[in-house]
Amino acid sequence: MGQAKRLLAKRKHGRTDGSYTAWPHACARSENCKTLSAHAKALLLDFLGQFTGYNNGNLCCAFKLLKQRGWRSRTTVEKARAELEHKGWIVQTQQGGRNRPNLFALTIFKIDDIAKLDVRGTDKPLGFWKQGHNPWLIDKPCCQPIATKNSSYSSCATTPTTCMPDGQQKHLK
Repeated sequence: MGQAKRLLAKRKHGRTDGSYTAWPHACARSENCKTLSAHAKALLLDFLGQFTGYNNGNLCCAFKLLKQRGWRSRTTVEKARAELEHKGWIVQTQQGGRNRPNLFALTIFKIDDIAKLDVRGTDKPLGFWKQGHNPWLIDKPCCQPIATKNSSYSSCATTPTTCMPDGQQKHLK
């Protein structure tokens, strides 16, 4: 058997065809990952499934899109997204509006320079997942803690507040 055939056979039997995303072991073994809810981990996998290597910052978690992937509840998606954002796994890169979705970036990879985003591309990963919180949320209005069985995280609410680094809230006037 020639070298080319051996390499082809090794490739066919070694992994699934198609694209893939590298998931650093440091992320999987981190204390921050261990404390994520099952829904947050599932949404993180959906974000990783959208990531192609050059579109970080252009990742969407619109319910219409996720419903096709098996999600059944808007509330569950929103809580999982808020948890990932609060714990530093994702950051919002585009504020949604009429006919324009909220877009996000994974903090384990650099943000790609995409013209339509509200943020600029980065040279290196933000790494907020290592810190266990998202410093970009400190000045984000309408951030209110919500508690679950295993953890607490922030979600947008109608009461105008700002999350402080120590978890306290400052009500805006």
